[in-house]
Amino acid sequence: MQAFARFLCVFAGFSLAVAVGLDAWYAHGLKTSLEAEAYESFGRGLDQHYLLGIALLLTGWRMQRAGNRLHLIAGALFLFGLLVFCGEVYLGALGKPNLGIAPQGGMAHILAWLVLAAAEWRAQPGRDREQA
Repeated sequence: MQAFARFLCVFAGFSLAVAVGLDAWYAHGLKTSLEAEAYESFGRGLDQHYLLGIALLLTGWRMQRAGNRLHLIAGALFLFGLLVFCGEVYLGALGKPNLGIAPQGGMAHILAWLVLAAAEWRAQPGRDREQA
């Protein structure tokens, strides 16, 4: 579980760096090259990208401190949501074929928050590995 927790934190850092780069491209390059609807869609993808990147970082951090199997499941769902939902939104905004998988990514995102809540509910108070 520790290896996956570390992977989530590393992937989150990389993903958030990519989000910042995409955000700069969105603000300075895409504004004039996309139609308004596609531009707005790309922006919504960025919003979710940032949120999911932070969720990955938080989940990985919690897994390292007081993780249980539910944290692992939440992390996997957040990862799937980021790749599938944001990926398809970005590709769709850029005029690429729609694969129809964004809803599965969105559902994974919703489930991830619920599973993370359950993981925190089950986490034992005072059991942070740092305190042991």
